[in-house]
Amino acid sequence: PPKYALELLTIYAWEQGTGSKEAFSLAEGFCTVLKLLCRYRDICVYWEKYYSLQHEQIGTHLKQLLRKPRPIILDPRR
Repeated sequence: PPKYALELLTIYAWEQGTGSKEAFSLAEGFCTVLKLLCRYRDICVYWEKYYSLQHEQIGTHLKQLLRKPRPIILDPRR
């Protein structure tokens, strides 16, 4: 996978595993990323803070993106 996708998966694993707290187990994070990669055809990662289904315009666009084949990783900065 592209390097940037791995970076986004790592951020996702950190946020899911720590609730965005400072404590982060590198070993657990690494295992989480590897588990995600093993099931890459199921990956659908996006940040609800930036991609809201409730927002009229963003929600419509997001639904279209989520219908695409997996893996899907939406960049929270774009």
